[in-house]
Amino acid sequence: MSKEAPHQYYGVCQHPAMRRVLSCPITALVVHWAFQGMLQMDRTELLFKVSVEAIVLTVVVVILLRFGAPPVRAVLVSAVISHTVNLSINGQFWVVLKHFGLVKHSPRQLQRYLSALCERIDAEPSIEYAAVYGSLARGKWKATSDLDVRLVRRAGTANGVRACWFVLRERTRAFVRGFPLDVFVLDSHDRLGEMREDEPPVVLSHTTAVVHPLGTCSVSAAQQLATTDRERNGPRSEEDRNDWTEMTAQ
Repeated sequence: MSKEAPHQYYGVCQHPAMRRVLSCPITALVVHWAFQGMLQMDRTELLFKVSVEAIVLTVVVVILLRFGAPPVRAVLVSAVISHTVNLSINGQFWVVLKHFGLVKHSPRQLQRYLSALCERIDAEPSIEYAAVYGSLARGKWKATSDLDVRLVRRAGTANGVRACWFVLRERTRAFVRGFPLDVFVLDSHDRLGEMREDEPPVVLSHTTAVVHPLGTCSVSAAQQLATTDRERNGPRSEEDRNDWTEMTAQ
């Protein structure tokens, strides 16, 4: 197990003791349960996530009180339950585990997921811009990589709510399917300037020319990176070899 992987995910944690804590999958999940990516969220998404949790908490509190639970206990238990539910439907559970090599996906699976994601993004009117960053953009994608996606919403409160609801559904879908999707919705293009300089975006959808796109087809991007990875390392298994043959033949 690499000790660098947790440090890469929790990049703001430089303290040696904290890095030791994050070297274990269980403690890393506990930390993620507590923060759930909220430190990286823009204002609209943060308010949306807190609102969802408040709604779930209120419902659970009412149910527990009706069953005769003491008020203080009802609130505490409800807080834990609502925060855990929020992690499941609006968190990035598998993104944490992939850093420990516990989540793997083939190029074929990545290709299928990206293709379906593109279709859903194109059908969502509240999203102005969508692009992939991370290892895929750097040309270093591998079986244990996650999928880093950043969405820029259109202006307006209604579009903000719709875009956040779209991301919640995508995170829920990724959680159910065991796919490491690292996705955030941004309020403006300004936040894209905070991305790493060596991660030129692979654009999935855009209606403006604010950011120069390297491509507009996620499937071709997946094929290109799969080709690069196999040329460097070769197929890793019989299933991988079949995926490699299919993708390079397209």
